[in-house]
This record gives sequence, C-alpha cells and structure tokens, in this order.
Amino acid sequence: SVIGDCSAAAQSFLIQCGHCSAGDRGYVMMQNDVLQPLINRLKSAASKAYVQNHLGQLFDQMSDREEPQQLTQEAVRHQTKIMRSAALGLRGQHHQRKHFQELEDSPDFNESEVPSIATPLECAPTTKCVLGSGSCAKIRDRFLYIQAGIQDMFDKLKGDLKENSDTCEEVRQEKKAQIADLTDQQRTAQTQLASATKDQVSSESSSNTISLQHNTLKSEYSKTMKECCDEQNELKSELCALEKIRGELYKMKGQDVFITDCEVSDFVAGQCSETCGGGVLEKTRSILVHPVNGMPCPPLTL
Repeated sequence: SVIGDCSAAAQSFLIQCGHCSAGDRGYVMMQNDVLQPLINRLKSAASKAYVQNHLGQLFDQMSDREEPQQLTQEAVRHQTKIMRSAALGLRGQHHQRKHFQELEDSPDFNESEVPSIATPLECAPTTKCVLGSGSCAKIRDRFLYIQAGIQDMFDKLKGDLKENSDTCEEVRQEKKAQIADLTDQQRTAQTQLASATKDQVSSESSSNTISLQHNTLKSEYSKTMKECCDEQNELKSELCALEKIRGELYKMKGQDVFITDCEVSDFVAGQCSETCGGGVLEKTRSILVHPVNGMPCPPLTL
C-alpha cells in the first residue's frame, strides 16, 4: 500500500503552487511529512508527470466540493521544510529543488512577523498558493490508481525492453555472421591479391627484359635498314652509270642496237615449311620485262 492506514494520514493536505510550474495547474504537493518525500524520490519523468496529473485532477475535484484556503505563513514554512528535507537527498534532480526554491523565494510571501490572529486583516495574503483539505480515502484511491498505472507502464516498458533485447540479439547474431562471412571473403581476396601481385611482378620483370631486347633489335634494324638503303642506292647509281657506258660503247662501234634489260617484280614470301620452331621460307618473284640484247634476269627464287 502506498498510503497505509488512513488514520495515520488523516491530516494530509493538497497544496497547489501556481507559480512553481509552467502548467495550467501549477505544481501540486502534499503537506505530509511521509508521502511528499516519497513522491520526490520518483526518478522517471513519465512517473512524475503521471503523479502530477492525477494529483491535479484530485485537487480540482476537491476544490469543486469546498473552497480552497489560502496558505498561512506558518503553513508555507512547514511545506518549505518538507520540500527542503526532500531536496537535500535529490542530488542531480534540479527540477525538484527548483519547485522548492520558487516556493521559498516567492515575493508574495512576507517573511516578516505574522500579525496576530485578532487582527487577520493586517496579514498580507498570497495569491500564488492555495490549500485544499485532503480526503484520505480519495487520496489513497487516487494513489492506488496511480500505482496501478505506473505498474502498467512498468509492465509495458518491461515487455518493450524484452522485445528490443530479443531484436537486438537477433541483429547481433546476424551482424556477427555477416562479419564472419566478410572475414572469409577478405582472406580469399588477400590470397588472390598476393598471387596477382606475384604474377604482376614477374610480368613486369619479363616485360622489362623483352623491352630491352626490343630496343636493341630496333636499333640494329634501323642501322641495317639504313646500310641496306645506302647500298641499294649505290648499286642503282652504278647500274645507271654502266647502262650509259654500255650505250656509249655501242655508239663508238657505230652500232645502233635496241637494248632492253630484264625487269623483275619484288619478292613475295610464300608459306613456311614449319608452323613453329624453324623451317624454310621461300620467296619468289616474276619477270616483268624480258631482256633484249640486255642484262639477263636475276634468280627468281630466294
């Protein structure tokens, strides 16, 4: 039971402090040395709001039945003492201490000596806080209702936590399996990378060697082709000179002879006798112009 025997809490009152909160009802407290400290110990924001909502509803219901009373200075000091003692044990709960501090520091409360009872009109009344006499049975019923609501909230949150934990465990196992699979893929990829790197190094080494050979052969080819071209041009020049000398010799003898030298085509390569690893390649050429009193045809095969 939250409250216990009503006889022990028969003098409980509900206090509404209108300036202690931004809500329409303000902040509702209990003027009870046992219950209010218990309420102040609530840590869940949802539970605190739940309790405040129901205390506010209870205060409104009781206010409809009887007119709320203005707090006396003595009642303010007493409630301040209750809230102070509760706030001292609430390190980190700033909003609880804030309600207490606002109640204590309110400018509407005169901390000077309270006028005597015989002249109550001289007392400066407050317009911020009102006091409603508590009904123990209603307060107990309301707290039982609050307790049931908080229990329902607890059960729901417990169920949600269980569901989230199960889901989290499933996701964790799934991610763990994915990590294991990706780790295997990484190992395979690393092995393939090492093999490919080895092949790349070998290929680059062979490529460098072949490139050097190619450059050497290219240099030799260029040199040989130049020598061949020079020799060919030299021979053509000599051949042209010999033809002129031959013509001059026939003229010196007084002979007018028609002379035609043999002309042949360029060599054409045939099929090699072997597809690979040696063999013989034969080149052939054909006669373009047959000789007449001139130079015979050179060999037609090579």
